[in-house]
Parts: sequence; structure tokens; C-alpha cells
Amino acid sequence: MSDADLIAQALDPRQSVVVEACAGSGKTWLLVSRILRLLLDGAAPGEILAITYTRKAAREIEERLSDWLRLLAVGIDDDVRDFLLQRALPPEKVDAAMLRARGLYERVLSAQPPLTVSTFHGWFARLVQGAPLSSDLAGFVLHESGTRLKDEVWQLFAAACSRRYDAATASLLWLLQHAGLEATRKLLFSLSERRAEWHAYAGEGEAAPARALAGLRECLGVGETPAAIGGLLADELFMHKLREYAGILARSELDGDLKVAARLEAAFAGADCGTRFDLIADTLLTKEGALRKRKESKEANKRFGAAAARLIELHAQLGERVLAARDARREEQAYELNAHVFTAGAAWMAALEQYKRERRLMDFADLEWHVSRMLADEPRAAFLQARLDARYRHILLDEFQDTNPLQWQILLAWLAAYGAPDATRPRVFVVGDPKQSIYRF
Repeated sequence: MSDADLIAQALDPRQSVVVEACAGSGKTWLLVSRILRLLLDGAAPGEILAITYTRKAAREIEERLSDWLRLLAVGIDDDVRDFLLQRALPPEKVDAAMLRARGLYERVLSAQPPLTVSTFHGWFARLVQGAPLSSDLAGFVLHESGTRLKDEVWQLFAAACSRRYDAATASLLWLLQHAGLEATRKLLFSLSERRAEWHAYAGEGEAAPARALAGLRECLGVGETPAAIGGLLADELFMHKLREYAGILARSELDGDLKVAARLEAAFAGADCGTRFDLIADTLLTKEGALRKRKESKEANKRFGAAAARLIELHAQLGERVLAARDARREEQAYELNAHVFTAGAAWMAALEQYKRERRLMDFADLEWHVSRMLADEPRAAFLQARLDARYRHILLDEFQDTNPLQWQILLAWLAAYGAPDATRPRVFVVGDPKQSIYRF
């Protein structure tokens, strides 16, 4: 299929289309061209909703559309005809379309309601502003200076934690001890910036951290308490083979072998599981974490005699077990870190939410979450759906690879409410580059 055929399909106002294209391939040109084709096809400006990821991109779309409409209004006939042909308008329809094209500039400028080009957050803000009174969202002010607000709340949160000792305080102290102040702040601030996704995953209320941790344990394949190292050191067969391995090394006359054997003896005598495992791992693994090489050679046969082959066999078996235990411990350590982040983070987000609620403030993450909640609540969803259905017939999504999971969930909830495809369902135009995605679905 030629490029011209692909463009003609993408710009057909009757079809919903998904376009995958790399950076610099003309995605914005295609999206604005689609808007023009919709207008030429008779769509009212107020029926069109174009959503992009940044304000800069939204302004670029608006400016390009305005420039093109101006060209259609005052350009010479040959230029306008070429312009329409480049946007896959059938040649036999160009002359009739030129008459409509001349009036599009005035029509779009004077349209009420106007054509909407917005970021997701700008669109969500409009939805929240029009929420029913029962949603208790009236009177909120959008607060965009997130860092300054978080700094203010952090001081109050830290002071409150110092006056009590609960699970959240214990987790906060653990994070401060193991990660430091700046890393702890960054972790908790980042969690609160993604709290819409957090609520979508873990839900709300005091049980949210427990639900999130249960999902994390299943994902990582770990228990609530670390067991990888303890389980390995409690394995009698593993320890028996390790003692046999150390005994063979101890019969060598080479200082390096004797030092390794002595290190293993220290591991046998140690009391702390972590220290014992580290000694064993240092013996079998390189600094980079790979299994040390032991292979058959004349030198090895000379040093260990008939036991050389057994030493190589034991080295491979023990190394495999240690590598597996090391990987399992890393998963447990990841779980332990996240357990404290979730526990302290839930308290931190509650403090942040209370601070904003008392001052009737809302930020971008709040917008997403409140819209998602309205669409999930049947009476409010019906109200919101009626507003959306009465307005938009064409949805265009730019840089769709940057859409986060909650934004995608909101769009799905809106479109799913139409049920089976019919004439009333909006036409959707999606353009993006999956290779540039910052999320995995």
C-alpha cells in the first residue's frame, strides 16, 4: 500500500484510526489534517476534542490549524486546491469542498462551543469543574506548584511522625536510615505524584498498603519475611557439600586455596546469616556477581589429585544454589524497601490530601483520580456521560504512547459506556510511537 493510500485511510472522517509513526514523520501534520477533514465533512467545531500530552504541543496544533484555515480563507484557488489534494480529498470533490473551505476560518473562530485542543489535565479540569454538586468538588482551586506545596506538607508530616510511633513512623525511620533524607523525600514525593495510579491499583483506605504489598509479593514470588538466605543455610545437603568443598581446598598447598577454605570455615562458625552468606558468595562468585571459573586442568589435578573432578562438580552445584539465593534475596530486599515506602507513603499521601482538602486545593494527579472516580460511580458517571455524549463526536489523541494507565482507563470507561458500535459512538483518531512509550501496559 502506497503512502498516499495510507494517508487517505488515516484522514477518512468516517473511520476510527490508529497511526503508529516514529518521531519526525509528520504525526502532527496528520492530526491537524484530520481535524480539517472533519470540518470539511461537516463536523461542528464543538464536536471535536483533540488531546495531547503537553501545553506546548496543544499550542502547536492550534497555531498550525489557524495558519491552515487562514490559508484556505484567503489563498489563491490553485494553492487551496493543491492543499486539499495533499490531504487526500478525492479530486472530484475538491471544487465543492473549496467553497466550504473558504468559510472554515470564520466558522471555527465564532463557534460556540469552540473546538477543543487540550492536554489531558486541561480536559480533566473542565470535567471536574462541571461535576455534579454531590461530588463535593465545587470550589477547588488547581495548584500547579507541586514541589513547594509538598515541601510545606513535608515539614508538618515529619513533625507529626515525631510525636507518635506507629507503623508509618517506623517505616519512615527505616527509610531515613537506609536511604537518607533526600532519597526518602524523592521516593515519597514520587509516590504521591503517581497516587492516581496508586489508588487505581491499591484502592483507598487503610487497607491500601496491604493490598499493594500482597500484589507485590505475588509479582516477586516472596513471602512477608525474608527466607532465601536462611533457607539456604538451613539446607543440610547444601551445607554438607560446602564442607566437603572446603575440605578439598584445605588439602591444597596453595595459599589462595587455603585462604578460601579459611573463609568458608569462618562462614560455618558465624552467627549472622547475612555475613555467613556474604562469605560464601565471595568464595564462589566474582566481584561482578558471576560464578568463578573452575575447570579441569593439569595444575588442578596436581593440586587436588583424584578430588579435582569432585571439586569442579561441587563448585558448579554450590554456585548455582548461591546464585539463586542471591537473586531471591534481591527480590526480598526490593520487597522490604517497597513495604516501607508503601507504609510511610500511604501516611504521607493522607497528610498531603488532608492539607489540600482543608485549603480546597487540587493538583494534576487529583484531577485524574476524581474523573476516574466519577466514571466509576454509576449516578455521577451517567451525569458525566451525558455531558460528554452531548458534545463530542470526534476524539483525537496525540503522542498516545505517553498516556498513563489511568488516563487510558478513563478513556476506556467513557467509550465502553456506548456498548456495541453504533452511529452515536465518537470516531477516534490515535497517533503515537510505541517505541517511545514511558509506560508498559
